[in-house]
Amino acid sequence: MPTVALVDGGGTPLGTSYWHATVRRVLLGAAGARTRD
Repeated sequence: MPTVALVDGGGTPLGTSYWHATVRRVLLGAAGARTRD
């Protein structure tokens, strides 16, 4: 996702930690779902 990369690499102060938490949750959720499948 380019948006996430831009937030991470661009260092946008607004909502950076929020994006990190959200992306992590989504990725972990997807990985967990795949593992369970």
